[in-house]
Amino acid sequence: MVVIGQSSGAAAALMAVDAWTDGMKGAVLESPFDRFDNAVRIRVRRVVGSMEPVVSPFLLIQIRARLGFPAEDLAPLEAIHRGRCPVLLGFGGLDPFVTGGLAGAFFRAAPYPATLWVMQKAGHTDLHRFNPASYREKVGD
Repeated sequence: MVVIGQSSGAAAALMAVDAWTDGMKGAVLESPFDRFDNAVRIRVRRVVGSMEPVVSPFLLIQIRARLGFPAEDLAPLEAIHRGRCPVLLGFGGLDPFVTGGLAGAFFRAAPYPATLWVMQKAGHTDLHRFNPASYREKVGD
């Protein structure tokens, strides 16, 4: 079995890393966010600009109220080291949400063997849809 996730799907896969079985052959994780609270803040800042520090807390408090745990507990970057299979980390070089610094942080935290793959002209997008031929070459069918 291989797990494939993009953006919040990749983050969700990482939050479930402890359920990955020993039979897991690999994980293809595209543009996961490092922490849910950071992902919210970045997106809110793009909409409301300098008002982000006022707006984001009202959104983030909903996680605890609705789900019973703090948003800070949703931290895929802190979970990736527990993976027990090869990991391919894919990122867009023009991603406005998941920067090159975060891509490097994921790669450094990932278990061995891990591969970092950056499609330089891609943004925060499905890498297969962005360049199917390159994706198939890297990941397979």
